Amino acid sequence: MKNVWVYDYDGTVQCDDTFVAIPLETMAAKLSEVVGKENIVSQKKSTRIMMSMCLMPTGAINAYELTPEGWILLSTGIMGMIGFKRLEIERHRLNEEPHIGQFLDSVMSSRPQFIRELPGCEVRIYQDGDALTKDFRPSRCNIETSGPHTGTIKSVWFG
Repeated sequence: MKNVWVYDYDGTVQCDDTFVAIPLETMAAKLSEVVGKENIVSQKKSTRIMMSMCLMPTGAINAYELTPEGWILLSTGIMGMIGFKRLEIERHRLNEEPHIGQFLDSVMSSRPQFIRELPGCEVRIYQDGDALTKDFRPSRCNIETSGPHTGTIKSVWFG
């Protein structure tokens, strides 16, 4: 297995300068608590394509190259991915001109992949037939229920 790149957004958001970027070293320290400092090979700042919308991430990311052992510790450990996502380096060359595929992948990869990653996510719970806003929030978990008396989940989706 080759080294694996992972990333997390640096904390900056569009239309609000009060959110300051998390430095590479600060985020690396958080990552090293899970994978060990020896499993972080390199690090760099980069960007991902992001939809232009106030309070969405700017697309600025902190990216880290992990050893195969580090990737196993991060992806299968009891702590979970702690906010990091895998960066498919073959499809997302760092610092290259972004394209629509990167935008779609960045939207899709910002969603939790496991139930254990749902705590802290924005959620909207509604009943079948309720009126919904049309705003698109890729990280929002929507839970549709069948009604107040049955309490059965009909569908779960992001957006």
